[in-house]
Amino acid sequence: MDIENTNTQTVTLRRDQVLEKYRENSKKTSLRKLHLVIDFTQNVLEKDFNPNTIYIILSRAIEFIEEFFELNPLSNVALSLAKDRKCILQTSFKNSPTELVALMEHLRKKNSVSEDKFFEELNKDSDVVSTVDIPSGTLSMENILKATYELMSDQPLFYIREALVLLGSSNTRDAYDIQESIKKINQGYIIINMLSLSGLTYVFQDICKKTKGKYEVALNEHDFKQKLMAYTSPRERVADKVMNTQFIVSFPQLVFREGPVLCSNTNQLIKLAYECTRCKAFTAEMPSLCGVCKTPLISSMQIARSKQEKIEKLITRQFPDLPEPQPTEAQSPKSRQNRMDTENGSRKESTTNQFKEICAGCDSEITPETSTDAYYAECKDCGSYFCSDCDLLIVDSLRFCPICQE
Repeated sequence: MDIENTNTQTVTLRRDQVLEKYRENSKKTSLRKLHLVIDFTQNVLEKDFNPNTIYIILSRAIEFIEEFFELNPLSNVALSLAKDRKCILQTSFKNSPTELVALMEHLRKKNSVSEDKFFEELNKDSDVVSTVDIPSGTLSMENILKATYELMSDQPLFYIREALVLLGSSNTRDAYDIQESIKKINQGYIIINMLSLSGLTYVFQDICKKTKGKYEVALNEHDFKQKLMAYTSPRERVADKVMNTQFIVSFPQLVFREGPVLCSNTNQLIKLAYECTRCKAFTAEMPSLCGVCKTPLISSMQIARSKQEKIEKLITRQFPDLPEPQPTEAQSPKSRQNRMDTENGSRKESTTNQFKEICAGCDSEITPETSTDAYYAECKDCGSYFCSDCDLLIVDSLRFCPICQE
């Protein structure tokens, strides 16, 4: 019985943590344009971490991208590498983590060895490692700001424009006045955030302060992960004109053609495709942008997932014959008496059969004997009941009551 209570407390605690996280984000927006810049200079080959700094940055960046799209399904991310005093764009704005994660995993694999072994293999056989995958040169923060401004300048204003720079260098070498680039960044309403693994630099701190961003220095690998994951949360809504802006989206349908069709984004032949409702063009992936009319292609599920406050409608209730793992309100005298009688064994059989409902999600019976955990959920609006398994599915993935949505 103690094991069952422990499992119930763990599940209930997990549910409360999810609710608390999305309760904090209920007044924020997930419409974000993020430019992720990774320091790919020679400084990130230092052995401050095992095997090197760039391996740690790429490993945590992969986790960041996956979590970012989970919490911001309507946002876009572009990836750039800063090396040789340049900011090289690797991928334009993407609506899904697939291509971004594949690229960073490729870079991480190439940089998973120490610096000495890395250049030893490179000198032995030039075909083993491509020169594109080698961190080299120094950092130019001015070119990063210029590349960010050019990338963001034509993006819609209803998106929050921001850049996140993951640094392993503690200095910058710029050819021109960096203050001019900061003025352009402010004119474009772009927020610059930086997270460093090397140390505090006044120039970087001043840039973040003037662009209303944050500059942080990680103490160790664990601290770096925690501070990086904090940027996955939706951002605060900054202006009324941004909140009230309307824009057009398309809800494409999945179609299967006997013959192959041309993907408007990749220019490849595909059989299973999504059809844009505006221009009837085909695309292989969703969410994405239509390659013809540039309309965002999303699903109704992603719209619902961006409205995290809807999960507050589900409330948990405990079965009468089982103790509450985390009591939130005082029990009535009748409930306390029932629990005392149950512990004495006098009314255990009657209270066991006191509650019996059908789950609105999986159509299974909700009873203490058939339930995985010691609670069930009830929707405050429609009164539907859900078993503990369906409740976790709604809280973690759907984030809305499917019965009310119908």
